[in-house]
Amino acid sequence: MRVAHILYSGIGGVFNVVNSIIKDKKKIHSVIPVGPKLSKNFLIIEKNLKKNFFYVKTIKFFSVLFFINIFYNLCKFKPDIIVLHNYQILPCILAKFFLNNKIIYVDHKPKKLKSNKDKLLCKFFDLFIDNFVVLNDANYLVLLKDYKINKSKIIKISNGINLFKNRQNKKNNNIINIGMAGRLNSTKHFDILIKSVQSLLDKKIKVRCTLAGDGEEKQKLKRIISNKNKKSFIFSGNLNQKKLNSWFKKIDLYVQASKGEAMSIAILQAMQHGIPVMGSNVEGINNLDYPNSKDQMLFDNNVKDLKKKILNYLKFNKKKRNLIIKNQLNYLRNNFSEKKMINSYHKLFEKVIN
Repeated sequence: MRVAHILYSGIGGVFNVVNSIIKDKKKIHSVIPVGPKLSKNFLIIEKNLKKNFFYVKTIKFFSVLFFINIFYNLCKFKPDIIVLHNYQILPCILAKFFLNNKIIYVDHKPKKLKSNKDKLLCKFFDLFIDNFVVLNDANYLVLLKDYKINKSKIIKISNGINLFKNRQNKKNNNIINIGMAGRLNSTKHFDILIKSVQSLLDKKIKVRCTLAGDGEEKQKLKRIISNKNKKSFIFSGNLNQKKLNSWFKKIDLYVQASKGEAMSIAILQAMQHGIPVMGSNVEGINNLDYPNSKDQMLFDNNVKDLKKKILNYLKFNKKKRNLIIKNQLNYLRNNFSEKKMINSYHKLFEKVIN
């Protein structure tokens, strides 16, 4: 069985999902990243897939015009199944007519951030898509009730990560390291985190904030930081998995400030490293059942509440922090293993073909 994955060429949770799925050696996989710039993280996939890796370079805001390039690469690979992780539906439909393949659309967009483009793709092209994959219950209901997709075509598959043995982090006891990872764009609230940390610094609290990722909001975020606080903020840029693991080891508290999530890989990775996770009280985060103290680890998307929750967390004793970490790890291992996710996709591929 031959499976082609089409996705955005930048860094993000989708990359991690695809990088996991292609570990399924029972299939022959192809990866087609599409976008104006190829993230260095794709180099490891390119090395593993060799001739089955096809990067389609596009012009920003005009990626739809490159559908022929994508279709050409699909013809070269001749997939039985196309797994679409972005909006490039046109080359998939062309391939369906000429190559007689199946199409699976993976809905990675949080409910709150869905646009008319999402509705158009799901409703208008429903006839051509064989199955829809959603990451959470909220998106399941959107497709079922709002977009009127047939229930038999929707399947929920949660994201998963490789569950290595929990690693002890080496931390500096004299300073609190707060981290957040992700694309520096308008879907996240890096600005709220930065302003909250600056407020803590004004109170003479020893704290450092490090941000992993890159994006169009980077310069705007840097301008928020006052000159006196610049040394307390580190922009680490895009990190490969090895460097990201090292980055997590230095974090005492992980904060996911976001407008909404489908299923945050960064949160799962933080849990895996034994780091307490604090997140915005939005869909995709507040539905996670990991801590027994949700009211203390969730915050409203404003500086006042995030600052309050961080200050409250700093008062927790070692026993309470360890309990939060233990609950997170148990929740992660029971629900979000990479193996479980790969098996779910494997079963779906078999079902679609048969």
